[in-house]
Amino acid sequence: MKRSLAFFLPLLFYGCMDSPKDPIRIAMNPWPGYEFLYLAQEMNFFEEEGVQVKILEYSSLGDSRVAFERGQVDGMCCTLVELLVSKSRTNRDPRLVFVTDYSNGADMILGQHELTCMADLKGKRVAVEVGTLNMFLLARALSQAGLGLEDVEIHQFDQQGMETAFLNKEVDAVVTYPPVATTLLNQRGAKRLFTSRDTPGEVMDVICVNKQIIDTRFSDLTGMLRAWDRSLDYAEEHPEEASRIMARREGIQPIEFQSALTDIQVLSCAAQDFSSEGMGEIENVLESLIRILDETHQLTSPVSIGSIVDGSIVERMFAK
Repeated sequence: MKRSLAFFLPLLFYGCMDSPKDPIRIAMNPWPGYEFLYLAQEMNFFEEEGVQVKILEYSSLGDSRVAFERGQVDGMCCTLVELLVSKSRTNRDPRLVFVTDYSNGADMILGQHELTCMADLKGKRVAVEVGTLNMFLLARALSQAGLGLEDVEIHQFDQQGMETAFLNKEVDAVVTYPPVATTLLNQRGAKRLFTSRDTPGEVMDVICVNKQIIDTRFSDLTGMLRAWDRSLDYAEEHPEEASRIMARREGIQPIEFQSALTDIQVLSCAAQDFSSEGMGEIENVLESLIRILDETHQLTSPVSIGSIVDGSIVERMFAK
């Protein structure tokens, strides 16, 4: 009997101890504005903030979205399009909790050298990643040129695929962003026809997580965002080292990474705006996106934007 008690007592005490939490899993594809999460991981800022975060790397926004929809990750770095599409297609409940950046020229439409403006795309082949912000940017660009989506021939590719298609002249234009855009612009002939600088404030990148994670891991999400801010501070204090680390994951040179960041406004926690005015701006963009996604049949069910944004984590960080 004594032997039995001696065996079971350690198990009893072990069972009373807090079990370690699973890491918060965040899907991320290559995009300079997201890389500060990767920098936080590499610099051990997550651990120092007392939170376990696991970044799962995917090659495209579409792949990140699918991973989220399948429950393989708890959240994703994405655009508002992936947020809306996931909300429409699955029973998961994605919530925007943080705006990582605004694209002020980094998202772009590149054409072959003989094209000079968006109007030249009429009847031409355009490579897009369907189900992503690509379609929104293309629709906005065509609209400004007096054209519609029906005036171009849309070909579906992921980012790596469209790079090859463009270089092989299988398409006349691509809707892309760094690092693919950086590679194509370094190749002779690629020409900017339109960029997100032409639609200021409309192209934003975000971190969204399933609502269950907000309900059960609120303090951990707060720690994750504190680590984000520490990455921004580190990059400001050590720009060369930070660029080297982040460019390595993007597969480009540090100087190219720094150049890409000049077209991106990266936001800190203090720069988040979940006030009535800020929410109004986000909701206006969401409504515009929903119209275009409906027109292109990318939403399978209606989406209400009333509860899609949750600023409580950031607000709690700055509450007195």
